[in-house]
Amino acid sequence: MSIASFCITPLFLQTVFFHSVLLGNGFVAGDTANVQRIKRIFTSEDFKKLFPKANGYQVSPKPFNYANFLAAAAKFEKFCDEAAGGLDLDTACRKELSVSFAHFTQETGENTGWGPVPRWKQGLYFTSELGCKDSLAACSYCSPSTEYPCVAGKGYFGRGALQLSWNFNYGPFSEAIYGDKSKLLDDPDSLLTAENGVLAFASAIWFLMTPQMPKPAIHDIVVGKWQPTAADKAGGRYPGFGRALNRIAYYKNFTAYFNVAPGGYLSCSGMKPF
Repeated sequence: MSIASFCITPLFLQTVFFHSVLLGNGFVAGDTANVQRIKRIFTSEDFKKLFPKANGYQVSPKPFNYANFLAAAAKFEKFCDEAAGGLDLDTACRKELSVSFAHFTQETGENTGWGPVPRWKQGLYFTSELGCKDSLAACSYCSPSTEYPCVAGKGYFGRGALQLSWNFNYGPFSEAIYGDKSKLLDDPDSLLTAENGVLAFASAIWFLMTPQMPKPAIHDIVVGKWQPTAADKAGGRYPGFGRALNRIAYYKNFTAYFNVAPGGYLSCSGMKPF
């Protein structure tokens, strides 16, 4: 359940470094334009329908709820409020929600074939990487770094809606939110509890909004901002989706729910790396 990087598709998670797209210091008050759009397209009842198993694995913390998702979205003014390439804002938002939720389900879904709830509606079941809390030695996710140094006894394993992993992601996200890389490096568990759990979603949206040069942000691909250059076309790199078949299936289910066309290039198979 750790984050890796291979191709540029919006349904394949990229390992990212710091690139702030937050409003000011990241703390945004009020009903922002993107939140107003999200509330029209994706209601609290929709949240209950699409994520009936949210927070189902552990007693606490329980960060995944509709209010926290909206609060997290308010920190990123362009999430669900940007469109290009002929897309209107509502269509782009529906696609962006579908991509986001497909990722959430891939990373945090219960993924069981038992019971009446289909797999694509089993997302947000796990809040942190299974087995890591009691076995930190195997889940330190520490990469030697002078810029984002690991803290002894802390584990940077997957947490939140996209299972943010590794010190080189916790540090930049902490920097983006707090202006201080040490906050989450010192206390990675607080990603699930700070601001009553809002960061569990904010870390995921930050990840989707953040490019890793030379790769574009997943957000930019989804909303039509990124267009392939001649070199990209020669390498077969087009806006598309990741290799994981279940993630593609989840995306199709969510786009059907939001009544938006999924688009083409639903796999990065055959694409050359940058």
